[in-house]
Amino acid sequence: MGKSNPQKYCEYENCLVIGGLGLLGYEIAEQLYSAGKKVRIMDIAEQKELDAKGFEFFKGDIRNKKDLRKACEGMDTIFQTAAAVWDPKTPSHIYDEVNVWGNKNVIEACLLAGVKRLVYTSTLDVVVDGKKPIKDGDERLDYPAQLPRDHYSRTKIIAEKMILKANSKSLLTCSLRPVGMYGPRDKYHIANIIRAVKNGADFKLGN
Repeated sequence: MGKSNPQKYCEYENCLVIGGLGLLGYEIAEQLYSAGKKVRIMDIAEQKELDAKGFEFFKGDIRNKKDLRKACEGMDTIFQTAAAVWDPKTPSHIYDEVNVWGNKNVIEACLLAGVKRLVYTSTLDVVVDGKKPIKDGDERLDYPAQLPRDHYSRTKIIAEKMILKANSKSLLTCSLRPVGMYGPRDKYHIANIIRAVKNGADFKLGN
């Protein structure tokens, strides 16, 4: 995963990374910490997964308003990376509870706590229509004409629209659309690919 310069983009000192024990969240937390920021992590996972760093840790769930309210207190900037990621074993209602209602809770907690900036982790799946590949795409790409049938993409579209609509002078919001990621702390992509190949799936790298 490439390195950026959080010092350049995050003027405020107190940063909360929701989902900070995940692949992306932990990388963000480490870079913020390296830039001299005060970093708080909120995650549903246990603190034992946190390496020896100077992070403050809150165990919590974005579906719980009390957890979020406590974690957001005193924060200037919030990076929201927590999500119900696509998995065939995940019940459909979990996607709505986490990706839709959970992010609604995040917005409300930010406003109550006076948070200035909210950076939301979306996905490129919000602009994939399943009919043709994306070539030279950018932020001007529109959402599919109809909501996708898969619950992950559907709920991520709803959440992204919600986050962008919440943008105001009191709470600046933005939505980033990363591609599929893999690396340290990856619990999904590589393991699922290996499992699929072992089960006889026709898997190909490249065109």
